[in-house]
Amino acid sequence: MVVAVHHHEDMIREHFNGELSRADLLFVHTNQRGTGSDLLECLGSVPTDVFMVWNGDTIVELDVPDLLSHGERAEGSAVIVLTQRLDAPNNGAWYVDAGRTVVASLEAVPKPAAPVDFTWRGSSTGVLLLSKSLLSAYQPGQAPDLYSSILPVLIARRKLKAYDNGRRYFIDFGTPQNLARIDHKQVASWV
Repeated sequence: MVVAVHHHEDMIREHFNGELSRADLLFVHTNQRGTGSDLLECLGSVPTDVFMVWNGDTIVELDVPDLLSHGERAEGSAVIVLTQRLDAPNNGAWYVDAGRTVVASLEAVPKPAAPVDFTWRGSSTGVLLLSKSLLSAYQPGQAPDLYSSILPVLIARRKLKAYDNGRRYFIDFGTPQNLARIDHKQVASWV
């Protein structure tokens, strides 16, 4: 597992120090220029073409084998895990057609008009299946944000599929205040 680190890097490394699972972690120091640039800086350390991205500030109840199976059927497209929970940030910002192709994201910059023709809407969970080949046109620093810069290009090329994670547990705890919102009993039941 490749872990992009910058902010509080020492604390993160110290947290895993001495843990048996640490042997499976590769820490890559990034310049913290945004999710897109950080991802691109890590690509050289990713051993396979297809890989999973999981934002470090999200907790998602997810059927990973089912997601990977969905990714195999995506025919060269990336896959974004969307939630239909009403308490998710950017609720309903991702528009999906009947074939599970993402047709628009209101997280794009500039923000597009909401499409008229779509089947369902969801919110990003911060989990994606991507491939190096889909990102080969980018260099670190060129696309600072994954969600507003890179994914809209994949949407325009019809190369982004949606995985419907329904209303399973999801929280984006990106700030210390939101850490208190985590349902520890719910998360502990998955382990």
